[in-house]
Amino acid sequence: MLLDAAAVGDWAAALQGIDTLLVRLTAPLDVLTARDRSRPHGRVPGLAAGHKALHDDIGADLVIDTAATSPTEAAALVFAAQAAPGRVLSRSAGAPGSA
Repeated sequence: MLLDAAAVGDWAAALQGIDTLLVRLTAPLDVLTARDRSRPHGRVPGLAAGHKALHDDIGADLVIDTAATSPTEAAALVFAAQAAPGRVLSRSAGAPGSA
């Protein structure tokens, strides 16, 4: 999980030379909140909302709405996206925050 936008540069440097696809899984906030509430006790409530706000600002090669896409459809999208050129991490190598 990327914790801030600067981490994209760090990951790009660490994965340089490796064909990498950056995929963001997302859903509408109300869906994330309902999923959060349905999880077992011991988890921190509100994490989904906080992570969504953070990740919405980070670029990705592919964004999948898990409320509108089945796991099978999501896997097919990831598989198809691997052929697309111009990956986010490739463009981020050497960016601020990179090691």
